Amino acid sequence: MEKIPEYTRLVGNYPNPFNPDTNIQFWLKEDNFVSLKIYNSRGQKVRTLLSADMKAGNHTIAFDGKDDAGRILSSGLYFSHLKTGKYHRTLKMILSK
Repeated sequence: MEKIPEYTRLVGNYPNPFNPDTNIQFWLKEDNFVSLKIYNSRGQKVRTLLSADMKAGNHTIAFDGKDDAGRILSSGLYFSHLKTGKYHRTLKMILSK
């Protein structure tokens, strides 16, 4: 049986820097609606990875370095943003080619 985390947290991505893909890990202490989006260094949303109800527990979502239209993103600084309930957090990611 999976242990339920004591708190919600955007853990981060591995590997970082990444090329061409990475895994973003987060914890949910309770069932909730989750939004996980990727933004570029200008603050523009480039990808919605997740927008759904999720069960409490540890989760990992793969990011393939592409935008919502399937185009390969250029090297640079990106941000993963997790929002669920009152919790929200943004972390840096580096796409290095």
